[in-house]
Amino acid sequence: MDMFLLVLGLIGIIFYFYKLVTEYSPSEFEESSIESFLISGGPTKSGQVTSQDDRNRKDYIDEGRQLLILYGTEYGCSEEVARLLYDKIDALNDKDEEYPLQPRLLNVRDFKLIDWTHEQICFVVISTSGDGVPPTDAIDFYNYLQNTDVVEIREMRFSVLALGDSNYPQFCKVGHTLHERLVTLGGECVVSLTDVDMEDWTVIKSWLDRVTAYLTTAHINPSVDYIRHGDITEDNCSRKTPFVATLKVKRQLTVVETPMDKETVHCEFDVTGSELTWLPGDAVGIYPENNRAEVCCLVLAMKCTGNELGPLPASAYKTQGTPAGDQCLSSVLQKYYDLKSVKPDLLLTLKDHLGNSQEAGKLELLLRDEDKNTICVTAAVVRYETLGRPRTGVTTTYLQDRLEVGGHCPMFISHNPGFQPPACRSIPIIMIGPGTGIAPFIAFIQERAIEKVSKSSDESFGSGRTLLYFGCRHRDRDYLHREHLEAWSSSGVLELRVAFSRDQAHKVYVQHLLHDDGAQIWALLEKEKAHLYVCGDAKHMAHDVHTTLLDIVQGQGHMTREEAEMYLTDLEASEQYQKDVWVV
Repeated sequence: MDMFLLVLGLIGIIFYFYKLVTEYSPSEFEESSIESFLISGGPTKSGQVTSQDDRNRKDYIDEGRQLLILYGTEYGCSEEVARLLYDKIDALNDKDEEYPLQPRLLNVRDFKLIDWTHEQICFVVISTSGDGVPPTDAIDFYNYLQNTDVVEIREMRFSVLALGDSNYPQFCKVGHTLHERLVTLGGECVVSLTDVDMEDWTVIKSWLDRVTAYLTTAHINPSVDYIRHGDITEDNCSRKTPFVATLKVKRQLTVVETPMDKETVHCEFDVTGSELTWLPGDAVGIYPENNRAEVCCLVLAMKCTGNELGPLPASAYKTQGTPAGDQCLSSVLQKYYDLKSVKPDLLLTLKDHLGNSQEAGKLELLLRDEDKNTICVTAAVVRYETLGRPRTGVTTTYLQDRLEVGGHCPMFISHNPGFQPPACRSIPIIMIGPGTGIAPFIAFIQERAIEKVSKSSDESFGSGRTLLYFGCRHRDRDYLHREHLEAWSSSGVLELRVAFSRDQAHKVYVQHLLHDDGAQIWALLEKEKAHLYVCGDAKHMAHDVHTTLLDIVQGQGHMTREEAEMYLTDLEASEQYQKDVWVV
């Protein structure tokens, strides 16, 4: 039993049941999941395979029954689901069918290639980024569909799968908006709009099954395809082709004396020669490597050496010099596959096939449960226990434990147009970012500090006030970027308010400071049209801050609760109130 739990804790359970799961279709799982890797046949001694990316980029020459699969994604999940749908539709074809189904897969970024007069059926898989914002690649398509009367869409059949996170107030907003617009334009919804909360694969699988069931009887007029994938180009230094940056500085930002103390690290990466560009508020995407010890454990559990060849998932990033075809098993598992997340469907499958009741019981328990060449990252290191076994966050422990100064790390910029300082620098900004939520605000403040120096000789220049509400547990342990913040405060660049929640008998959080400053906050919002930013924990902090803001607006503005709620809603609609929050 101890050995079983050890293997389970390290995801080795999947290998333990290798022969069992190989009877299932690869399309049941995410392409980058370890389940998909196993089901694809696992490692081979030699030879090449056709990558999924190539399979999904067919240029059809013969007549067929065409349909369009569009995806909009920030970090890849929607693309993975769209690829699964492509495979499922392709598998519906009989070998000798006169007019086979011809699915075409496109990133909505490339929507200008679409001739809507030729499209009869379209399936859209799209996520909502942050608090109701389209993925970066989807912004142009989203705006086009909202603002253009695309008459050719009339009577086109469609279905939308909306991915999101219910911890955000505007859960799945982008998918809902597109669905409503397609209906308004005259489209016919043939599979109901479906919301997916936090990558719930049970819901995803249900939608995929309903789509394929519909297609078994749907009538599609055959024609010759007009889309040519050679017309599609990938941007340099994107999610698919990240730049390999060099870590040049790493330092601890917190004092860790007890297990309750937070471990936070500051990293600086040299991106010279990358041509990466970014604005304050943008995010950086990092591709980590899995823990080498866990990879070795998995390889041993497979009874392999690690030198065998293994396939790359379609989502695998490509850097300069990445070899084509299969790669060394150890390298593939370390760089490209998700060894951390085990999908509930897999555990259910394993539980149903286990002969040992004790092991089945354990599974049942689990099922409940500003330098243009330097990018700075602030990451709270994730370490915790599950069933008595240590677990870690892959990316954060990669930065802290496995990536050494001078080492290389693939990365790309995830632009965040819905969370940026006002173009007019004389407008005041109020930033609320406890813990690692301070990360984007460092860039905000740096930009204003630079502007203050460059404009100091111009007496007519009126720089807007810059307020920061920061929070942490202890002044002497986890006061992130203390030296910089206090220096900016002393120089007059920043008005700094800090809440130390554990340095006194009663807990003090940023929302308490906001409440105390209610009159000032109201005056800045109402009279000076200040922009308000919230960054950090969505589940507790952002909710409590929003409630406090409602209290301020209601009290200071002499409004009803409903009027206060509408006031903040209007601020969000005008981008005067912006949030970049996440679930911790």
